[in-house]
Amino acid sequence: MKRLLVTAISCLLLNACVSTGMKPIVPGEVNVSQPSKADQHYQNGHKAQTAFEQTDRPGYLLQAQKHYQAALNLAPYMLDAQLNHYRVVYTLSGYIPTTWYPVLENSWTTLHPEVKKRVRPPAFMKALLWIYDNESPKSPVRMLTASTHRDPGSADNWFTLAEAFEDQKEYDMALHAGLQAVERAPESPQIAALMARVLNSKVITHDCPAAFNQARKDTIRYTFTAAQNADEEHAPALWNQLIDQYQIAGVNDLALQTSRFLHQQDPSTANARLLAKSWYALGDADQTQTLLTKLSEDTKLSGEEHLALANIHVANGRSEEARKAYQAATQSAPNSFEIYLINSFMQQIHGEADNQPLILPKNAKTTIQKDIIKALDANQPPTELLNANSDICTRSSAHFYSALYFWQQGDIQRSDQHLEETLAQNNFGSLEYQMATLLLNNKPPTQPIAQATE
Repeated sequence: MKRLLVTAISCLLLNACVSTGMKPIVPGEVNVSQPSKADQHYQNGHKAQTAFEQTDRPGYLLQAQKHYQAALNLAPYMLDAQLNHYRVVYTLSGYIPTTWYPVLENSWTTLHPEVKKRVRPPAFMKALLWIYDNESPKSPVRMLTASTHRDPGSADNWFTLAEAFEDQKEYDMALHAGLQAVERAPESPQIAALMARVLNSKVITHDCPAAFNQARKDTIRYTFTAAQNADEEHAPALWNQLIDQYQIAGVNDLALQTSRFLHQQDPSTANARLLAKSWYALGDADQTQTLLTKLSEDTKLSGEEHLALANIHVANGRSEEARKAYQAATQSAPNSFEIYLINSFMQQIHGEADNQPLILPKNAKTTIQKDIIKALDANQPPTELLNANSDICTRSSAHFYSALYFWQQGDIQRSDQHLEETLAQNNFGSLEYQMATLLLNNKPPTQPIAQATE
């Protein structure tokens, strides 16, 4: 009964039967006296489809699908069979979506372009199913789906529907509708920006964003399209997003090229920050320090920018400057788990908390952070997290904080090994990856600062 209501929605509420012409299309010329096997199957499918329309008995749909499929197996380019087979499968997917919706998607990919113009895309049935399963009288998606149904060729309608799904945090459905909009208006910066936003939202809802490599690549593609085609008002923000996405994906050379271009065009504070971030991601301490030092004269640095300066001071053996920069980083970003924990390590390494336990952050939220704190609380490096089932975020964090642990203990060789393993996890764009890059590219003293300056 539940799926019968879906068919009712598609046919009655949204006028699907009228707008798609649900009556079977009879072949223009069929040799009735000596029909081929394909024609016979087509005629049998036509009879079963007509019987369904007269009785509403789904069993006739299954018969029709079987015969139309047999006709297509014998004559794949029989357009009438393609058309009616797709319409039958479309209706079946409303009754039993788990079985027939995948068939609907496969059927769509094989349709002749002229047939595609006469039927609804699979995305529309998926939207109908979502509406049924999440029906709410207050949901704007109902009305938007109706307008999309009336004009499925409209990119604006699909775009508006995708935005509505995005507002409800239904990112899978937003992507589904957004792809339909992209197909109809591939150069639209608004649609590309929407797709980039939704993909990014979909990724960051997980503990380990770096695991979603394909989503990151798609996000870059859509952000680049949006930035290229945007007007002067919206282009800067989109280019900034693109640089962030490049760094998250580990394409730091492209991030640097883009940020240098933007800085040359407009040497604003915002663009200078982006350029400094790009140099830092590449492990260039001199360029990073030059830009951040100049920035600090004109504006207040962020927690991560103070942290970058602190790491550069560490790499150059400047204990006092590093201590001040770490304190500034903690004050600028008091809720940052990473900055708080790194600062605690550095206090010990600088000799300010000899023989005292680490001051561990209390704001650990993710499973990874809690496991790291648990290990350090027991005065152990978090190497136990390095197992075959760990995702790259867990492995990256475990190696990085193990590196700090062994550096704190004065075991520089093991610390360097873990820093190298941090990079090997390819968790691009993470704070751990950027710090490991800088510390390895700008070798710190052979002993921790506290010991080297005693």
